[in-house]
Amino acid sequence: MVDREGREAILRHLLEDLQDSYDYIVVDCPPSLGLLTLNVLAAANAVLIPIQCEYYGLEGISQLLNTVRLVQQNFNPGLAISGVLLTMYDSRLNLCRQVAEDAKEYFGAKVFMTPIPRNVRLAEAPSFGKPILLYDNLSVGAKSYLAVAQELLRRIESPSAAEGTSAPSAVALAETDAAPSTAADELSDEISDHDPDPLPEVTT
Repeated sequence: MVDREGREAILRHLLEDLQDSYDYIVVDCPPSLGLLTLNVLAAANAVLIPIQCEYYGLEGISQLLNTVRLVQQNFNPGLAISGVLLTMYDSRLNLCRQVAEDAKEYFGAKVFMTPIPRNVRLAEAPSFGKPILLYDNLSVGAKSYLAVAQELLRRIESPSAAEGTSAPSAVALAETDAAPSTAADELSDEISDHDPDPLPEVTT
């Protein structure tokens, strides 16, 4: 897609023809801030940000938030953060509890009430080529994801439940008047040059 004109809006144009066929469209982004992720953020109404309950999980969020702001300014002014999901959570570990507390302090009500725990069945499912609901729908991990899905639906149906988040027709999975569109490489340069806003410090 690098050489294509309007490359940051390719996915948006493809989804426009599909929105009438689905109630919700969820797009799972790669763990990077490249052109594929930029396409998803430019097309989505909202972004759901998973955070691993580890030190570097919280450290990387500031860069993602700056990217979201730049996408709002340049490509998609309607993009909103629909929620923040804590993953790989282990209540027995002090670091996990502290990351969860710092995330809740920083993001407030946007943090989902249900964290995704560390779970062996969740780790096993990809090696069998199955989602957790087909691999073991009675596991703790599967039940946690079902609870998160129900909470997300409640937030969509009642936006006030998540500080006024607008109902998304497309959700990027992830964490103003429209400005003139700029090339994706210019945005990438701006992202790399932009100092991320500080997040709470995490100590071990």
